[in-house]
Amino acid sequence: MRNMRKSRAWVWVVAGIALALVASCAPTPTAPPVSPAAQTRALIALGAQRQAQGWYEGAADAYRAALATAPTPAAKAEAAVGLARAMLALGAPERALKALRQLPAKGVPAPLVGQAWVVRAQALKALGRHAQAAEVLKRLLDRTTISPPQRLKLVKQLAEELALAGRRLKAIELILVELRQFKGPQAQALARQLVELASQAQPQQLAPFLQQAPTALARAAVMLGMAKALAHQGQTDQALELLARIEAQAEAGALAAQARAMAQELKARRQTNPRAVGVILPLSGRYGPYGSGLLGAVELGLGVVGGHGCGLELFIADSKASPQEAARAVEKLVKQKDVVGIIGPVMAAPALAAARKAQELGVVMVALAQVPGLTEAGQFVFQSSLTPREQLLAVLGKAAGEGLKRVAALAPDNSYGRGFVSLLRRLAPQMGLEVVRVVFYQPTQTDFSEQIRKLVHLPPGSYKPGAKGAPKPVIDFDALFIPDGPARLAMVLPQLAYYDVVTPRLLGTSLWHDKALLNLPERFLAGCIIPDTFDPDSPSPIVQRFVQEFSKAMGRAPNRLEAHAFDAALALKSLLCSPNPPSTRRQLREALAGLSGLEGSCGVISVDGMRQLRVRVKLLTVENGRFRPIEQ
Repeated sequence: MRNMRKSRAWVWVVAGIALALVASCAPTPTAPPVSPAAQTRALIALGAQRQAQGWYEGAADAYRAALATAPTPAAKAEAAVGLARAMLALGAPERALKALRQLPAKGVPAPLVGQAWVVRAQALKALGRHAQAAEVLKRLLDRTTISPPQRLKLVKQLAEELALAGRRLKAIELILVELRQFKGPQAQALARQLVELASQAQPQQLAPFLQQAPTALARAAVMLGMAKALAHQGQTDQALELLARIEAQAEAGALAAQARAMAQELKARRQTNPRAVGVILPLSGRYGPYGSGLLGAVELGLGVVGGHGCGLELFIADSKASPQEAARAVEKLVKQKDVVGIIGPVMAAPALAAARKAQELGVVMVALAQVPGLTEAGQFVFQSSLTPREQLLAVLGKAAGEGLKRVAALAPDNSYGRGFVSLLRRLAPQMGLEVVRVVFYQPTQTDFSEQIRKLVHLPPGSYKPGAKGAPKPVIDFDALFIPDGPARLAMVLPQLAYYDVVTPRLLGTSLWHDKALLNLPERFLAGCIIPDTFDPDSPSPIVQRFVQEFSKAMGRAPNRLEAHAFDAALALKSLLCSPNPPSTRRQLREALAGLSGLEGSCGVISVDGMRQLRVRVKLLTVENGRFRPIEQ
């Protein structure tokens, strides 16, 4: 209530200032009192002045004062619209809508009604309510008193809102209808928007619009958008046919030049060397040693070293661990080296940037990053890695198969730990398991007593195992999931044993598959379940050959990421060195998408519907000082 009184007082202060401004213009001290209409007009003018100066709070105060003094519906409406605009400028769209609710029901001039609708649509857009914004704009567009420039602006806004509301085809239909009414630059502006909308639709959805197009310009815009959609899907030949038709139309105007430039770009993409493969890895800076190991694995997989190749040529690019550099590397490998396919990058941000560029240029890319959803960039993007989801599915499946029912988690409070815990909560119920408790710890801490007490319901205070009257840990779970590496496990596991938390089965991630884990007392690890795809101790001939050749070249044994890099290269080599190898990037994409039954270092490789190079996840445990495979 106090704030309301303060606000009202401020409104009247602003009104007083405005009155003083008006009175100062009077010719003599005996001038008649200022009328309410003049007060309101002065306040509205003050609000507009402040709005133009960027002082939106002050503008809002002036408009509020005008609302309080407005003697007519028209004045009240002008003040309400001004206040709504100020609220939008302040980033408060809800308050803008509230201001518009103060418009009188009657007596408002038509132009002001139109302005109010425009501001309402802008506020709804800011709130993400695109369908409602489109309805408001549609009502305004149906008015017959709108000038051609206003109509053009409204049509473009309405088409944008329809697209944002998921009604892209309706937006295309709208522009086709409206194009009948415009010529010259205005028609060209609508045609450009039509191209953009059509390029984001499915090509088969656009065919009916070619029949509906009212002008040659409209047909050219639909065809150009369709050509872009086809090119995005890798259907270069069909796209080039449409572009040639556009170039032949004199009425296409500026769109003909766009079609010509796009055709030149597509033809350049088709210049492919079917023996050339690119690789993008971080080869300099802090990640240089990391990238050099992956490069060695790729070279072995392609056979460019080791004497197992068929004359393939490898072009190497340094991502510098940068998304921008990774995208530029894709473009350079495609346009300057004519590569048929690319392996890498390996880190999340560079891989996402490179995937978008690879899809845009229509070149096969087999990324090595573990980031989920990477292949959603498009049908030219593949992935060779062990994902967190695959790890958990294998581990939880084994736990459920052994009759375990309840799982707890002790995890680091970082992106790795929280990511795995989020997956655990989603996947465990699907496997018939219940997640009873999750306790997080700081990634750098060394004393885990507080977290362990919370995990097993021990009260605070000193704890002496086996002491008379000492509280017992409440272990109400069958398995304990710890997504962390050997360095942290070396501190966590002894403390769990100290608190007598020894009966649950331990579930780990691929980080556990590290020889450093074998330095821990085996009693801490009894029955643990560890997921991985690569086992360097496997007797498989291809694994042993890879391990020997990699160790000879790099002076150490390969790790899992390097094994996945080897397998990605091996998959491309198996296709490019086949009796009937693909000669274009699209043919390589189709061949790789149908790959199955290829034996690699991580097992038998098959490509699934999401273009993941899949292998069976292996499960390991620790026994007699080494990792032993678990029967599955």
